[in-house]
Amino acid sequence: MNSMGVLKKVLRSVAPHGIVTSYEKLRSRNAVEFAGTYASWSEAAARSEGYDAAHILEKVISATREVLAGNAVFERDSILFREESPNYPLIAHLLAAAWGKRELDVLDFGGALGSVFFQNRRALSRFDRIAWRIVEQPHFVAAGRELFKDHGSVFFYGSVEQALAEGTPDVILFSSVLQYLPDYEVLLKKIKAAGCPHVFMDRTLLFEDENTAHRFCVQHVSPEIYEASYPVQIFPEKELTAIMAPEYGLADKFLSYPDVCVLKDPRAVCRYYGLIFESKGARKA
Repeated sequence: MNSMGVLKKVLRSVAPHGIVTSYEKLRSRNAVEFAGTYASWSEAAARSEGYDAAHILEKVISATREVLAGNAVFERDSILFREESPNYPLIAHLLAAAWGKRELDVLDFGGALGSVFFQNRRALSRFDRIAWRIVEQPHFVAAGRELFKDHGSVFFYGSVEQALAEGTPDVILFSSVLQYLPDYEVLLKKIKAAGCPHVFMDRTLLFEDENTAHRFCVQHVSPEIYEASYPVQIFPEKELTAIMAPEYGLADKFLSYPDVCVLKDPRAVCRYYGLIFESKGARKA
């Protein structure tokens, strides 16, 4: 057995019950862990703090101010990125969704304070105008409206209904968010009814084995980022495609991150994927 095989064997032998991790993330001080196997979302939620803790917003606000001041390119989970790191698969699909147009309109559900917008704004600068509508929790909406009151491209809404009242966007984006929504199925059906031509589910946790059942865990964030834990769920791909059918078909699937996450008790493998759904009308156009 080579050195990598030995290391993996050791990691498997010492990992605590139910933990999910990746080798690459273990080498980083910003490791994230998914622990436990729970019977329901509510059971996992009862064993976590939740995403609405005040200290999380405070750190994200502070990081966003640095971005707006030009001291960083973008932030993600309050971590500042000072060099360009575009999400090229997402950019390619956004450009395709708005093919032939000079304007891009995106509804970004759970978009925090514009992380995805700032990460990719230079690559999307070909558009004469960008409307980036973010749907978030009330405290994020209040903070976003104050921070971006003079911005002109990023707007905040407390619900999908409020955002859609401004018109049908080119794309509805879920970036690392579906796995944190207990009512994801209700929301997706609501999105389908709105008739948006493109629905993107980026950075979504999917099992490698389609026969693995939907699973609930608790995600623990490294203190190097912020102290937090919240419920998380992992999907078999066919569950999401079934919800979107028959009005929407899967147009593309790509790996969002190279990390491979291994769950124990029972063992399963999952990864972060991007799923690109198109309505029947969009596919005919």
